[in-house]
Amino acid sequence: MELLFNFSWSNTDVNNFFTALLLLFSVYTQASDLNSITEIELDKRYQIIKNSLENEQQKSYWWQHGWETAYGISSLTQAAKAFDADNSDDEIRFGVGAAKSAIAFGFILTNPLPALNIDKFEAEPALSRAEKISRLERAEKRIQIRAQRADNIHTWARHGSAIVFNILTSSIISIYGNDKDAITSAVSGIIASEVNIWTQPSGVSKDWQKYQAVSAKGVSWFLLPTSNGIALNVTF
Repeated sequence: MELLFNFSWSNTDVNNFFTALLLLFSVYTQASDLNSITEIELDKRYQIIKNSLENEQQKSYWWQHGWETAYGISSLTQAAKAFDADNSDDEIRFGVGAAKSAIAFGFILTNPLPALNIDKFEAEPALSRAEKISRLERAEKRIQIRAQRADNIHTWARHGSAIVFNILTSSIISIYGNDKDAITSAVSGIIASEVNIWTQPSGVSKDWQKYQAVSAKGVSWFLLPTSNGIALNVTF
């Protein structure tokens, strides 16, 4: 439904115009409130979030434990090679590599993805309207937190810290071993770090944006200029 209100420029009508804007803003705010939507819409929104979080949880499980396994095996393998090395260069190269993988393993282990926290979704039947609103509010909070974590993946700090870490640790190899091994260690470490960052599940961020776009639909309005004033176009 579309309505068009015309306002001419007079002192009285200017006041009426701003009054109408305030009333419209009030209506729009109310339309965005969970108390103003139907129970069918409450259930629909909750199901959208539930599906998104369950999908994210599955992907996060494989990413988390996959990288834990990769870094764990890398650390143990390189530690064994450093122990059996027959020259100091290899001992330093594999020793530093084992330490880097162990640090990466510890970081992932102590900073698990939020999705790995088991989501206990409430049973569907026999919920009152108030309970459905409360349930949806909790679900919205969950997906918002996950989306924020996903948005923080590709910050300059995240990429920069990985690069600096690999350069600093490789400098140890350059000082006590040889430069060729140091360059190889830095490049391979940076590549592994970037792959780790870019493969981290982040689809929940797009899901949250889509959800916000859908849930924001309600009253929309815009202003149109006229010959002697202004028009307010309202769409329901």
